[in-house]
Amino acid sequence: MAQTIEVLSFGPPDERSLAAASLLLATTTEPGVDDAQYPPEELEGFVEDIRDFATCYGLFEDDSLLGAATVKHGLEPRMGLEGGTEIDALAITPDRRGEGLGRVMLLHIAQAAIDGGDSHMALYSLTDRAGRFYEGMGFSQVDPKTKRMVADPSDVLRNGQRSGV
Repeated sequence: MAQTIEVLSFGPPDERSLAAASLLLATTTEPGVDDAQYPPEELEGFVEDIRDFATCYGLFEDDSLLGAATVKHGLEPRMGLEGGTEIDALAITPDRRGEGLGRVMLLHIAQAAIDGGDSHMALYSLTDRAGRFYEGMGFSQVDPKTKRMVADPSDVLRNGQRSGV
């Protein structure tokens, strides 16, 4: 089975973008809840919001969604934040966690950051488990209160490649 990562266009909502929106919405609004269901109008609204401010990546195996991420590239430094690439959400489907798919997605995002000229990547870790994953990939926590983490995308690539990906 072939795994591919693609940028989802999030034009008029389609099956792929709605599946990604459902996974991302569950992860960002209800961490730890893996089976949240959302009405179609809420998902369509989420897709509309994403389309206006972020790039959405989908990780697929054939036609099945394995993971998704929303990312803002090329941000200017503001309000004491580093700028660069901001990962708003990264989620892997519950039945495929632990297989290294988050690492695959993060490496793809790090490469896109480098290709776009970004020298920083940043995110907020919602759970301790996620925080440990990001630390293993080269992120360091800069604010324990908000759980903000930053990394150089080159370090993320090096750490991910050392982990056998």
